[in-house]
Amino acid sequence: MTVQQDFKQNILGPLLRGEKPTADTSVTLFAAAFDHPLDYIFESHRPDEISGATRRLARASDKVRSVLTNDGYAANDLLHNTPMSVVALCHDEATAKRWAVAIERAVAQETDIVTVSTVVQTLKTSQLTEGLYRSPRSVIGVPGVNDYQERINRYYGLASPSTVPSTDAIAQRRHFGEVVALMHGLMLRAQESRQILPFYEALPFAERCASCRFRPADKLDNDQAPVCSVCSHKRSEPAPPLAEHTGIIWLEAVGLGPLLEQQRSVSAYQRLCSELNDTLRKAVPKQAQTLTAENGRIVLIAPAATALEAATTALESVMLHYNLKAPTAFAASVALSTIPGNYRALSALAQESAAHVRRT
Repeated sequence: MTVQQDFKQNILGPLLRGEKPTADTSVTLFAAAFDHPLDYIFESHRPDEISGATRRLARASDKVRSVLTNDGYAANDLLHNTPMSVVALCHDEATAKRWAVAIERAVAQETDIVTVSTVVQTLKTSQLTEGLYRSPRSVIGVPGVNDYQERINRYYGLASPSTVPSTDAIAQRRHFGEVVALMHGLMLRAQESRQILPFYEALPFAERCASCRFRPADKLDNDQAPVCSVCSHKRSEPAPPLAEHTGIIWLEAVGLGPLLEQQRSVSAYQRLCSELNDTLRKAVPKQAQTLTAENGRIVLIAPAATALEAATTALESVMLHYNLKAPTAFAASVALSTIPGNYRALSALAQESAAHVRRT
C-alpha cells in the first residue's frame, strides 16, 4: 500500500465520514481559487470575446481538476470543488506545493493572464477535529494571568473575565471551523499580496488593443482593428452568440464565510459545500448561461427580456430544494441595460448591487 493509499484509507476516509482518525499525524490543507475571473471575462464589450473567455476559463478549470485527479484525488475526495476553486486534504506538503505550481501554470497556459491564489498549510489531524490551538487550562477564566484574558473569554462567549468556561463550552468552540477561518485568512492574504503577475507592457509608441484598451496590439492589419494576443485567443473560441441586450445575474449564498466557519467537522464542511454548489448549479434556468461558478456564488448572463424571470426562477429553485429551510439566505442581483453590448458596466453594477444586498 502506498503512502497516498494509506492516507486515503486511514485518514481522509474517516474524516469525510465524520469519524476521528486513530493516529494523530500530519496532513496538508490545500486550497486554490482563480483571481478575478469576471475581470478576465469582461475586459472588452465584444460578445465573442466574452463567450470565448468563458470557454477558456472552463477548460482551465478542467485542467485544475486533472492535476489532482492525476495524483489519485477524485471529486468525492475533495472538501469542495467548483469551477473556480478547490479545497482538499493532501497526504504530503511537497505534493500540495507541486499542485500549486502545476495549477498556476495550467491556468496561465489556457487563459494567458488569469492567476490562481493558493494556500498550503500543514496541520495535525487533531487540529482538524479539535481546533487549532488551545490556551493552557490554567489561564482560561483566571483574571490577571495575561493581557489577553478578556479576549480569551470573549472567544468562549463569556461575559465575565472571572468566569471559567466548562469543558463542554471549550469543546463547543474548538472544531474544524477554526481551520476554515485560518484558510479564509490565508487565502485573502495570498490574493492581496501577489508578487508575480502576467505583465503586458504598453510602451508609448505601441498601439493599444482596440478591445481591452490596455495591452499592446500584436496584429496591425490595415483591414482590422488592432488586437492583442489575449483578446485574439478569446475570439478564436467557438461559442454561441450572446443576445444584443443582456442582463447579468449574480446569485449567491449570503454570509457563507461565517457559516462555513461554524462547521464542526471535515465531513460537515464537505457536505454543506457539495449540497450548496449542486443546488446552485441545478438552479441555472435554461435561458441563462453560466459565466463563473465559485463556492456559494454563480454569475449568469441572460437576454435582458428574461433576466428578471431567470433570477426569480433560480431563487425559487434553491428554496424549493431546501424546502424553504435553507442553511443561509440566498440573494440574486440583476443588472439590465438598454444599451447593446454594455457588458463591463453591467458586471460592475451587478457586483455593486450584490455588495449592497450583503450589507443589508
